[in-house]
Amino acid sequence: MPKNRKIRLLAFGLAASTLGACIGGDGAADNRPTPPETMLRLDLAIAADSALDPVMAAGWDDMASAMGTDISCSDYSGLPAVKLFSADVQRLLPPLDSVETVLGHVKARMAEQLPDIGWKHTFAIVWPYSQSISYCSDGSVLVALNHYLGADYPGYAGRFPAYIAANKTPGMLPVNLAEAILSSEYAYAGPDNGNPPTLLNRMLHDGAIAYAMKSCLPAATPLSTLLGISPEQAEWLIRNEAEVWRLMMERRLIYSTDPQLADRLLGRAPASHAISPDAPGMTARFIGMRIIEAYAETHPSTTIGHMLSPDFYNSTQSLIDSNYAPRKQ
Repeated sequence: MPKNRKIRLLAFGLAASTLGACIGGDGAADNRPTPPETMLRLDLAIAADSALDPVMAAGWDDMASAMGTDISCSDYSGLPAVKLFSADVQRLLPPLDSVETVLGHVKARMAEQLPDIGWKHTFAIVWPYSQSISYCSDGSVLVALNHYLGADYPGYAGRFPAYIAANKTPGMLPVNLAEAILSSEYAYAGPDNGNPPTLLNRMLHDGAIAYAMKSCLPAATPLSTLLGISPEQAEWLIRNEAEVWRLMMERRLIYSTDPQLADRLLGRAPASHAISPDAPGMTARFIGMRIIEAYAETHPSTTIGHMLSPDFYNSTQSLIDSNYAPRKQ
């Protein structure tokens, strides 16, 4: 069953490129028609300053809970930052039909692969916070449209690092949303024995999250988008996978229990210096995903849910059973 299901705010900035190596799942499954997932425009309903229908009212309750405020809709829509962002969303955001088509694909595949997830409504909002996606305890998803106005949007300058701002495009919305749901439903849980988690434990968890995202996204989704790196960085990882793994083993990084090291190697960053100055951010997550892929290949009957369980990612045996052994290219 999913763990730690509660309201969590998650900030995302995945790479906006549509180039590079593709990481999709089963092509036949990708070709099955799925209905689009309509983003309910809660932002427009709030701005209209009229009574909300029951669905929108529930969305507003989720939004207010996520913000930790009891402000009224009219007072909220009158905030200077909200007025500014709302005007820019109306002016700059292109039609979202193609985004909603991809969201429908993601929702259908997620329901097949992980049926315990209760994703219900998707609400489009505007708010002056750094989080782009909020997944709520009732299964609603809040999408802050002002985080998808393009890399050159002036409001991002000085507020987000360049490698994050470069990814704030509408095409990244479905990827961000998939990660928000999966990371909330399957948040990392430490070993039952009370020992601190190793980098390997967290790599297996984050690798399983990436693998689950891959299984839900369209097959043409590039690796660079999945990891939030440039196409050139994705190609570097593919070329140097064996060398990266050798260095991580040689330096015993995978056995480290330093949480700050794990955060640096697994999180979004300009580089993963502890491995190599040329290694991009998310390098450890890439290796974790490759281990998960190797395990899935040797254990075809295993489920994504199993690989997202603490018993799996907190066990060194999972690495052994994967037979992961990348070869130098």
